Amino acid sequence: MNLAQTSSYAISLQPPRDVLNFLRARGFTYNTDGKNVELLCSEASIPGSSLATHDQVGDYYGAREQFAYRRIYDDTFDIQFYVDRNYNTIRFFETWMDYIVGQGVPPGTTDQYKGDTAIYRMSYPKSPGGGYKSNIYMTKFEKEITGPALYYTYVGAFPKAMQKSAVSYGPSDILKVNVQFSYIRHVVDTGISNAKGTSSQRTATDARTSVRNQFAAGAETDAQLGSRDIIPDRTLLSGTTLGTSNSIG
Repeated sequence: MNLAQTSSYAISLQPPRDVLNFLRARGFTYNTDGKNVELLCSEASIPGSSLATHDQVGDYYGAREQFAYRRIYDDTFDIQFYVDRNYNTIRFFETWMDYIVGQGVPPGTTDQYKGDTAIYRMSYPKSPGGGYKSNIYMTKFEKEITGPALYYTYVGAFPKAMQKSAVSYGPSDILKVNVQFSYIRHVVDTGISNAKGTSSQRTATDARTSVRNQFAAGAETDAQLGSRDIIPDRTLLSGTTLGTSNSIG
């Protein structure tokens, strides 16, 4: 009996172009440093959903029926990352969240927020330059790379909260940071609907090729932006949370 393992998966964050430009202004290049952040993902979760139902009583004697009328998605998902020695993991998400709240976005500077009072001007979630929302991808495959896989797309995602990370003078451990993302819905491609012919004629999905194709769009955008050396800056290890508003359509 072949059972799926929990330790084989891949994450692609792919921030929008406006965020990429803001990251570059802070000395962070996504097509190099960002890929390392994705490799440092230590824990993620396969999303869930449920169906909203309506109760119908009385159509049949003594029976109550339920009818589905809407699919309900989880509104957040958490991803845990290891923190590298250059603190790129923390710098990446702090900068993305800075852009969302307009902190340090030109013509403003981060020094304006070091006083007792500060005014935040939020960035648009969607704009000609991309805004701050983008799709995040997760692929679940097995260690042999080839074979069936699950391809998840988190639509309209952005980092909503960074949980605080504890540091101490006790025994050393690897520093981790947990990031909570907000998103609209998820879409899963199992590959079954795309297969043609009978089951004996279907060819196995090459997860390695699919992952590469899935992540190619973001890498192509970053390649056009070029690269810069990393400029170390000061990063706080406190947790950060963004206040959000809900819109139900």
